[in-house]
This record gives sequence, C-alpha cells and structure tokens, in this order.
Amino acid sequence: MKQIFVLALFTLYSAAWGAKVYTVETAPKPALFNKSYVSDPDHVLKDETIRQINKQIYFLEQVTTDQIAVVILPSINWASSKEFARRLYNRYRIGQQDKDNGLLIFVVMKPFRVEFETGLGMEGVLPEETCHHIVKEYMTPYFKEGDYDRAILEGLTAVIKVLNDPQNKDALSDGRTTDPQALEKIIVWILAVPYLLFMSVFYFVKKSKGAFTEDYAKLSEAKKKNVSLTIPRWRWLLLYFFLPLFFYAGMIYFYTGPYYTATLIAGAYGMILLTLVDKKSRCEKAYAGSYKEGDYFNQYNQFSRYFDNWGIAAIFFPVPFLFTDAQNNKKLQAIRKHERSCTACGTAMGLLDEKKEDQYLRKSQILEESIKSVDYDVWLCPACDTHYALGYNSKFSKYKACSYCGTKASFLKSDIAKVPPTHSGSGTGEKTFQCMYCKKTSLEEYVIPPLAVAANKV
Repeated sequence: MKQIFVLALFTLYSAAWGAKVYTVETAPKPALFNKSYVSDPDHVLKDETIRQINKQIYFLEQVTTDQIAVVILPSINWASSKEFARRLYNRYRIGQQDKDNGLLIFVVMKPFRVEFETGLGMEGVLPEETCHHIVKEYMTPYFKEGDYDRAILEGLTAVIKVLNDPQNKDALSDGRTTDPQALEKIIVWILAVPYLLFMSVFYFVKKSKGAFTEDYAKLSEAKKKNVSLTIPRWRWLLLYFFLPLFFYAGMIYFYTGPYYTATLIAGAYGMILLTLVDKKSRCEKAYAGSYKEGDYFNQYNQFSRYFDNWGIAAIFFPVPFLFTDAQNNKKLQAIRKHERSCTACGTAMGLLDEKKEDQYLRKSQILEESIKSVDYDVWLCPACDTHYALGYNSKFSKYKACSYCGTKASFLKSDIAKVPPTHSGSGTGEKTFQCMYCKKTSLEEYVIPPLAVAANKV
C-alpha cells in the first residue's frame, strides 16, 4: 500500500512539471540487435545525427565487436546519474556477452549530466580518466553552446578512434587532466587512514585505563572531571570508529555521485555534530548524577565544568547550539542566585548588593574584586546575622593564587632564561610572580626545550 501511495505521488509530481521522469525499467531500450544504437525519447538529436551515429557504431561493431549505445533522457528518478547509468548498462546488456565490451554514453538533460559506463572488457582501453577527458575536451564545449548533435558526434568520434587503435588512448589521456573524483578519493584515503589508526590506538589506551563506563557514580572524583570518560564502550566505538569507518568506506568504494567534495564535507560535518549532541547528552546525565539539593555553590561549579564554552559549538553548528550558551549562562545565574536557608536557624538568607557586601569581606577579597580576579556573593541571615561569602573565579583573569597568602592577586612580573637552550640540550627558565596583596614574590622554574626541538615545532 505504501509503495502504491509513493508511486502515485511520484506520478502526480512528474505530470505537474510536464516532463517525464524515467526509471531504469521505463527508459526506452535501443534496438541494439536491429542496428539502432540510440534511445532519444524526447528527440533531442536530429534524425540525420541519429543516422550518422548508427552508421559509425555499426561499422565499429563489425571491425572490433565493440558495441556502443547512446541514451538521452529528460530526467531520471535517481540522485546519482552514475549509478543510474550502471544499472541501465546492465539492463541493456550492451556488448558481447562473452567479452563484456560495451559502452553506454548516457546524457540526462535535467539536471544536466554526462556519464560513460563501460564493461569490464573495455575498461583497459577506455579507463575512467580517458572517458572524463573525452567528455571535457570533445563534448562539453558543444554542450555549453546547446549543440547536442555536434557534442555527441565529436565524443563518439573520439571514442571510436581509441577503440580502433588503443594507442590513441595515450594521446587523449596526456596527463593534463585527471578524474577529479579519483583525486578526491585519494584525499579521503589520506584523511581516513591516519584517523582510524589514531582512534584505534586511542581506544586501547582508554581501555587499559578503565576509562569506559556507563555508571557516573562509579567514577573517581578525578575521572568525573572529564565527562568523556562516562561514555559506554559500545557507544564510543560506534560514534568515533565504526560510523567514520563506514562513511569513509562508502566515499571510497561506493559513492560515485556528483558534488563529491560537498558530500564529504557534509558527512564529516554531520558526524562531528552527532558526537557533540552525544557529548551534550552525557554532560546533562553527568550533571544530573552529581546534583545535590541545597549545595548550590558546588552545583554552580559542576554546571560550569560540563556546560561552559558551548558558544564555540554554536559558531560552527548554529543548529542546535545557537542558544545553548545563552541558556547555560541563564541557568548558571539561576543556580548562583538560588534561594538559600540559614544553616543555623533555617531562615531564608538574603543576597547583599555590591555596596553592602564590602563590610563582610576581608581586605584580600575586596582587592580580588577590584582587580576582577574573583567576584564574591555575600549571603546574610536577617535573623541571626550568620553570613558567608562565595567566590566565583573570572575565566579571563591574568592573576593566579598567591603561594603565600592564597589571594588570587599574583601576577607575572618577569620571565627570563637562566640557562639558554642549545641545539643539543635543554635550558632553564624562571618566572617571577608578585602578589598585589602581600607583596611577596614567588619563583617558578621550567624547562626550555632544545633549539632543534623548538625549530621542529615551528
């Protein structure tokens, strides 16, 4: 019933547009055994052109036994004209059965496409690059002018020259042109092999560390900080290995349609989008597993860990992440401003404004707010005067916590190379930090890689 309904819609669509859309089964077959080698139901070619085509192919068949069919259709019901041509070739059984030495020259008018489909016995004489060259050099210029008769005749003449004398193949395929899709498939190989090798090694590394699990509660606190560790093994393999493997294999071995590069980019885009959607769902699951009613300061930090910086995803994937960052920021503010009850008397506490909160902050905290390294919220109980300050670190502050007083007011004062690196050995650097609150300085040493290593990195 469903097939009948789809067929009815398809028929109505074709009738509405006034152009017949052919299937492999309904495409008129050339009378190959009656010495007519052309199928042109919409009469694109002139009668005289068809007579010349039949004459040339007939003499070719008498000399070489090779057989050529020319099919011109207004429209087809397949997205891939190449696949349609392949199926049409098999249905028509072009060429001698024991040699499979047939060639189908297939033209679709809307959207315009030209395909050469050869049998196995003809591929050695007419490889894909030669066919592409014939279409480009001998047919396309006339197609662009609307001279379909000349285009077909010139292309057919070039093919017959090759089939009568295979050495002409070298003259036609002179190395100046290559099949674009063949080049693009090489690019897919270059992308696929390193990716799959890297992900194979990455999988065994993760497996050896016991990284895969479905139960967030079973993870250690250290592992909980990395939400990617909460993915089940089967899910990781499906999204990051098998799905890309099938996609790359399809692009290399099976896909022969138009817009090859666009399809490759769209497929990669879709796979990345799928992994991001999966990660977002795992973030939501991990956050839900860590939620504790009343512990809003910890929940703010947990939420920031899992949902911060999703705005970057929105740049490349506006659907569905366009408003994700804004929604996450709104949620963070809601968690930060959530009502709190006093732990001493149970009374609802109030959040003080910026002016009133300073009297409850230490001098070091007031300094941190002034240099915008930490933003403090002060909550006060109106009944028992219990209060506490919660500090929220700035994401873009240049200050770090002082190793002496703990105030986030230590800045980089100097960075020098104590022992310069050489081409054969590493050097030593020293960073000096000074705290704006306690005025003390602290030193940090670090290793400078050898010059040769640094040059290679550049």
